Amino acid sequence: MARIIPGTSAIVDPACPIDWSHPLNIGLTSEWAIPPNSGWRGGQTFRDLVRGGRNAHDGTLDTAITPSGWRGGAAPGSYGRVQFDGSSKISLPAGIWPSSDFTVVVDFLVTSTSAFQGLLSSYTSDGNSFEVFVDGTTRLMAGCYGANSFTTAGSIATNTPYNLIVSVSGAVNNLGKTFLNGVNKAGSSPTLTFTSRSLATTIGKRSTGTFPLANGSWVSRVSIYNRGLVDAECKALYQETKAGNPNRWNWLETGRFWSIPVVIATGNRRRRILCAGSIA
Repeated sequence: MARIIPGTSAIVDPACPIDWSHPLNIGLTSEWAIPPNSGWRGGQTFRDLVRGGRNAHDGTLDTAITPSGWRGGAAPGSYGRVQFDGSSKISLPAGIWPSSDFTVVVDFLVTSTSAFQGLLSSYTSDGNSFEVFVDGTTRLMAGCYGANSFTTAGSIATNTPYNLIVSVSGAVNNLGKTFLNGVNKAGSSPTLTFTSRSLATTIGKRSTGTFPLANGSWVSRVSIYNRGLVDAECKALYQETKAGNPNRWNWLETGRFWSIPVVIATGNRRRRILCAGSIA
């Protein structure tokens, strides 16, 4: 398979978008993101790139943000983004949450911090949930909000792209690791109360239908791992995200250049030149 560093003519292998030989993909179970492939945006489907013989968990956009919510251009962790309208969400299917340790990665931007907003939510009650949310101030939080089992993932500003990594591990599901733009925010290490892992999950709004992201806010990538990531992996993943995933995704050439020598006779002289071209 031809492999190249992503550029203007590169696409991700639609049959197997994820490069499973890369160490940062060990334990990856879902990755909702937007590759530069034609036709992979604009409809209601937010594609899970974990495909190619694996169980893809494609998300579904609300009709109110289809197709207006799709935005092109480079964004953290992706090659586009889904922009929200202040009321809509993306619904994810059941079966996405690992039964034990897990790590969540979210690339996002918010246009306001003045209200409670759900970035990623699997919620049924105040004592049984996992959420990543803006708490109505500049604080970014992760955990089970109603049971006070949450950790501060850092302070954020409006209209600024962020990469958040939250790792939950240990026998009691400690919320012990949060990285924001490659920086360890540590915070507290409470025990997460998240026993019902088959709950409805949403991006851009609490799964019960409240607390939507502010109008103009966007999400470009959400990933879930079935293990906790160590500090070095969190830092490396942030750098890979900034670079546009040149190593974690399977990239294909869309054109290949060639050159061949051609001999041209001119009178009694023969000249050797190079002809160049390309094939799709």
